[in-house]
Amino acid sequence: MGNRAEWVIAAVAVAALGATVVAVITWCAPREVDYVLNHSRARLLVCSARYIRRDYAQDIEALRVAGRLPHLQSVVGVGALLPPTWTPWTVLL
Repeated sequence: MGNRAEWVIAAVAVAALGATVVAVITWCAPREVDYVLNHSRARLLVCSARYIRRDYAQDIEALRVAGRLPHLQSVVGVGALLPPTWTPWTVLL
């Protein structure tokens, strides 16, 4: 997602709920995102659809369709042009 206020807000909210924050580096390849999300058993992902040249929306949706993210229940998207399966950040506010 890059250095955005939404990242800090999400991290503080997750910690306040008693859950664990797992940061994923913005230049991770899909296989690395797959590993981090599965290893952490992440159920919720907050991310932007795109960052620089990386199309996270395409990467995440491809992993979901392939059944590679069995624990992931929801994706909250920051910014514009989000996949229809993602919840927009603004809905949470």
